[in-house]
Amino acid sequence: MRLAAKFVIITRFKHPVTDVTLYPVNKICLIAGLLSFGHAAAETVTLVDWQPWDAMSAADQWGVAPYCPGGYVAPPSDAPVMEPGDSHFQFDRAIRQSDQQTTFDGNVIIHGRNQRANANQAVYSPNEATSRLDGDVIIRTPEMVLSGANAEIDLQTDAAQLNNAQFALYQRDLHGSADEIRRTEANRVVAKRLSFTRCAPSSNAWRLRSGKLTINNDTGIAAAWNSRLEIQRLPVLYIPYISFPVNGQARTGVLIPTFGTGYSQPYYLNLASNVDDTVTLDYQPLYGLLLNNEFRFLTERHNGISDWGYQLATPTDSTVATEADSTLVEPVSDLSRWSLAHKQSGALTDTLGYDFSARWVSDQNYDPTFKPGAAQVTQQVANFALNQQIGTRSNGLKLAYTQPVIDSAEKFQTLDSTLTTAKAGNSAQLLYQTQQPFDQVTKPVSASDYELIKQPELSLVHKSAWQTLGLQSSERFSYGLFTRALPAAQQTLLLDNALTTALAATPAGDPLPTLAEAALVDDTLALADQSHRFHGALALTRPFDAGWGYFRPSVEGFATAYDIDNDLGYDLKAAYGGDNINQLAWRASLDQGLKLSLRGQHWQQTLKPRLYYAYAPLTEQAAPILDSTETTTFTLFSPSRYSSVDRIGDLSRLSTSLSYDLNWTGDDRLVLNLTAQKGIKLAQERLLTTGVADIDADWQPEYSDWLGSSELNLSRDLSLTASASVAHEWDQLNLFALAANYRPSGQAFMQLSADKAVIDSELTHSLNAGAYVPILQNVALIGYAQAQTTDLDPQWSDFRVQQVLYGIDYDNCCWNIRLAALEVTDIDDESVSLFPLLVERRYFFEFTLKGLAAGAGTIEDILNRLDFGYSGKLFNYR
Repeated sequence: MRLAAKFVIITRFKHPVTDVTLYPVNKICLIAGLLSFGHAAAETVTLVDWQPWDAMSAADQWGVAPYCPGGYVAPPSDAPVMEPGDSHFQFDRAIRQSDQQTTFDGNVIIHGRNQRANANQAVYSPNEATSRLDGDVIIRTPEMVLSGANAEIDLQTDAAQLNNAQFALYQRDLHGSADEIRRTEANRVVAKRLSFTRCAPSSNAWRLRSGKLTINNDTGIAAAWNSRLEIQRLPVLYIPYISFPVNGQARTGVLIPTFGTGYSQPYYLNLASNVDDTVTLDYQPLYGLLLNNEFRFLTERHNGISDWGYQLATPTDSTVATEADSTLVEPVSDLSRWSLAHKQSGALTDTLGYDFSARWVSDQNYDPTFKPGAAQVTQQVANFALNQQIGTRSNGLKLAYTQPVIDSAEKFQTLDSTLTTAKAGNSAQLLYQTQQPFDQVTKPVSASDYELIKQPELSLVHKSAWQTLGLQSSERFSYGLFTRALPAAQQTLLLDNALTTALAATPAGDPLPTLAEAALVDDTLALADQSHRFHGALALTRPFDAGWGYFRPSVEGFATAYDIDNDLGYDLKAAYGGDNINQLAWRASLDQGLKLSLRGQHWQQTLKPRLYYAYAPLTEQAAPILDSTETTTFTLFSPSRYSSVDRIGDLSRLSTSLSYDLNWTGDDRLVLNLTAQKGIKLAQERLLTTGVADIDADWQPEYSDWLGSSELNLSRDLSLTASASVAHEWDQLNLFALAANYRPSGQAFMQLSADKAVIDSELTHSLNAGAYVPILQNVALIGYAQAQTTDLDPQWSDFRVQQVLYGIDYDNCCWNIRLAALEVTDIDDESVSLFPLLVERRYFFEFTLKGLAAGAGTIEDILNRLDFGYSGKLFNYR
């Protein structure tokens, strides 16, 4: 290592370095000077800016997987402060050959407008503002680094040319070598006869050899011509033209395809910086060819996604079956199938926003067919909402429309319109509902198919707090007109059916029945009732809250009036006692709880007992049931047995719970939670939807199920949860859920669960398992399985597998490979084995060259759709 003087000269274009004379150094007139140690000879660019992963800073490691050898990191900028048009020279010595040329020698550094150049020697021509560089040349810009034995640079335009050069792109970790590299201007590069890769400098996993490569850093696009892909130095594919992004910007191009049972090829269109479109051709031998399109846009005030699919071709054989799936016989409609969806939200003004969503499909099995793992769709839906915020007042309008999918069992199209306004403790809501038969020919309806709808319902709420007494009050008023809005044809049919039924019940020779008499025989005429309901409620509560617990008594009063009419001759008096009905009721509740804590050096224990009592007396309530349903289970910590105000059920119930928490204070982590709940009915509950039950002299207090839940966090990675509902006599397990979840990182996880729950109104036992588990640092196994049975007391042999997904994800810095298979049990399978006979199997294969290909892929869509805990790939690259 030698000690040398280092000098700095600042010059402007077109001005010669007249004050630099000749060697020796002590005769040079300088603007600035300093001492430093001279540099050793520069290394090749593939090594000089390459850093091993362990040596990279935390900021630079972001976006580089820990199983990658390293990445390219731009050195910190040491550019001096310069005026526009200035060039900054730094060197050991200078020799002026003439006014037109000066040679700088020894550790030359030239700072230009957007670049820094290093060389052993530079010949500077001030009239042309150019420099010829020789010896270990390195040129750096914010986006890339270039190196070669020699180069020519233009300090005014930032143009440069290097021969026998090497290059690296910082953001993409792409690097390679070329016979010639020309930097035509600040942000454009052209390379000829080159090869490049994203793999580490020591790897030959894959490489692209091209006749020409252009890089435009303004658009963020690189393009290569006459390329061939080499894997382990063996040519495998000729590519006449390929383009790819060199930064994080999206660009038009082919996304990664999915092979397997079928073939899916997406193509991405970057229409603008805020508008894009993805077109996908998806071919499945069993279902034909599907064209899918996703259009997205984002503006300052609006954003939206439109997604549509259309079946371009159906398979020629409607019962295609492969040898591997010889039992699968899937009928295919002769008609093309389609789907249409749109979501959009935004702001119309500074105070007015909106949301819109709609989804239409050709048939209810469209999603399960073309979106593996998806469920059936039985309703077409469209929703629109307006939201306005003016100061503390919020206003809203919501429209919700549904229409049956053509082959579903649904029969009606409906529209719900809702207006809301709220400010502080005051709110109002107006609801109007309509329903119409969708298609009387293909989906005929009867009067009993019509649901009661609200035309309209108005609700007003006022909440206030009394500062003096500490009371909190809530006043509610609502008016609703409940009707089925039967068409005239349905009303006539009702009358005819009632008269026919009455005539059949009339003895021979007796007078013919009147409409009123017919109504007594056939109460279906009540389907034509119209009910006006007026309801008012007042609730008062006085909370007492403290850090150690709370005490909250409350009382509610209800007044409801009904005005019922029926133009078909129905005897309202016989049914309800008249056409005007009034009901009064009240109820009260008392909620109290404690919070007892004990804190140690490392642990904090918390015990939270709770006691809740609800009471409502028996009052006469004979009005029609308009929108109330009785809860069939013993609901704890609730003052009501009915879902609405047509019945205020009598009750006297006590609910209790006891919760225990154990927290580790070192990282404020919940280690253990145990909760037990129990309730008791202290009095017979006699009010029914159809009257009042007789007093049961033998009635005994009734108990709820034993409810329990627990959560055990053995570490931040491993948790166990359990909940159960056990009959009071401990002789039956009514409901339960067990789950074990292991998540050592943000992506890797294992999850096992078993439960007994109500699914689609049917009690179902389910077993579920899901995993995304690295078996090596860069290899993960993918797995998911679900088995179910509706047997009330199942054995292991009663379970049937419904869905199975299995696959592998291999990832490294050069490429990514994904293999997966999805098996879905056919709805018509009647086999009795654990693994059904009628199964649809689909296979998927995806291969991604890092740095060239992009896109999520079909496998990623399936993993997200199954919703079993998957949260992303092994690593998301920069």
